[in-house]
Amino acid sequence: MQDRGKSVVTGPGTGPKECEERELLNRIAAGDQLAMNRFYALYQKRVFAFVLNRLKDGNESQEVVNDVMWEVWKSAGSFEGRSRISTWVFGIAYFKAVDRLRKRKAVETIELVPDSLQDDGPDAVSAVFSEEVSQAVAKAMGDLSPEQRALVHLAFFEDLSYGEIAEIVACPVGTVKSRMSRVRSILSGALATLRETNP
Repeated sequence: MQDRGKSVVTGPGTGPKECEERELLNRIAAGDQLAMNRFYALYQKRVFAFVLNRLKDGNESQEVVNDVMWEVWKSAGSFEGRSRISTWVFGIAYFKAVDRLRKRKAVETIELVPDSLQDDGPDAVSAVFSEEVSQAVAKAMGDLSPEQRALVHLAFFEDLSYGEIAEIVACPVGTVKSRMSRVRSILSGALATLRETNP
């Protein structure tokens, strides 16, 4: 690839990982294919999991991942460093997934069970109860809108702040908070029902 003569604005880093990603983005902006390969390796699985939770189609999700990475390749030089790189990447992924859903003219149910709710301990009783909790949560997630499920994925799996999530989905922080409040309400109700049936 030829040097495209672009450079990425160096923003305040949050740690070694962010510094590495900023360096990779600078190299990508200059046309470094090896840097793009490394960036792809860092984000492919994360973006795929996020998109798959919305599209529920492996092949289509991989196509979106490729679209996202192509956008990174084209737009690396325009990244201004005002947010974390992960926020920027997931923002691209979010809207490309939305575009796919619009083209389908149908929204499919996405089951999402946060790993943090699962008990991996040796206690067999806890393990059984954990499975019941997971099933209850999965059922409760089915009542959420696709937008809410996207927010939950970003919060649980990517551990992003409300501010970062709001930037990704391009909506006010207050909207993110209200949707997450609804999620907590649904989850609490599901767990309360489980406790009633398993005193």
